[in-house]
Amino acid sequence: MRLKRKEPTRFIREVTPEQRALLAATVQFANLPTIDSTDQVHDLFTSVPLVGPKFRVLAQHEAANFKADQDKLRGAEIVTEVATGLKALDTITWFDPDRRELLARYRVQGVEAAYTLAVALLLSPSMHLAGRLGYCSAPGCERFTIDLELRRGRPWRFCGVEHRDAADLERAKKAYAEQKVRDTARTRRRISR
Repeated sequence: MRLKRKEPTRFIREVTPEQRALLAATVQFANLPTIDSTDQVHDLFTSVPLVGPKFRVLAQHEAANFKADQDKLRGAEIVTEVATGLKALDTITWFDPDRRELLARYRVQGVEAAYTLAVALLLSPSMHLAGRLGYCSAPGCERFTIDLELRRGRPWRFCGVEHRDAADLERAKKAYAEQKVRDTARTRRRISR
């Protein structure tokens, strides 16, 4: 018997590890149920390699600003604000003569610049990421999900294993109930003959 070799997990080619970390931090920021302190938000973004050395840190009494940013990030108007928000990025561009390609490196200097760059990456057609972002399909969960792994044919629809298992259980209960109704109807038809 020949064992099937498990293929390594592949990621979307155009997304660098730094961009992947930025996208993950942005989705976590959008999913925060409450913002208790500015440190809570800073901790999400300061671990991202794209964060520059001059990252702006807000004082503790300014936590409400992050709530406003979170609301802006979740809203539809974020699309129009991306172009102006990208001005806050430090960009270094150079031409690689060996690869014959124009390259750019970004350094974000604050939370707003970080999530603006993440949204720009998501919206850019050349990145092919818009279809990988969605909402958790579990009832009552309104968390964003982003699936950058290509091990599945389509993006994962749940924010976690627990929600996927709960949805599978609900689907199984519904299928069982429908089958029971069909069996009961079939039995009644046999009896009435």
